[in-house]
Amino acid sequence: MNNNKHNTKNETPLFEKIDTKEEHTGVLDGLGEALARYFKAHADGNIPTGLYNCVIQEAERHLLYQTLVFTGNNQMRTAYILGISRNTLRKKLLKLKQETPP
Repeated sequence: MNNNKHNTKNETPLFEKIDTKEEHTGVLDGLGEALARYFKAHADGNIPTGLYNCVIQEAERHLLYQTLVFTGNNQMRTAYILGISRNTLRKKLLKLKQETPP
């Protein structure tokens, strides 16, 4: 019996599923090096607080932008690639637009 309500025998997915770690190898290769440089620059121990939020926000901003560029600004395909709904993508884009100075 098929327990997956969204996938019957006759249905074909719009896009192939992208969710294995192997397929995403290399995406964050430079992150570790960038963080190492950051901590080296702050070797005196004077590190500003809020690093986690700063890194997550910057990563999300670049991820959304580069995925939109890759898809030719196709929000449906961008949302699919990111594994989020189109509404969530639109909310994130609006939030980023509000946070970005003119």
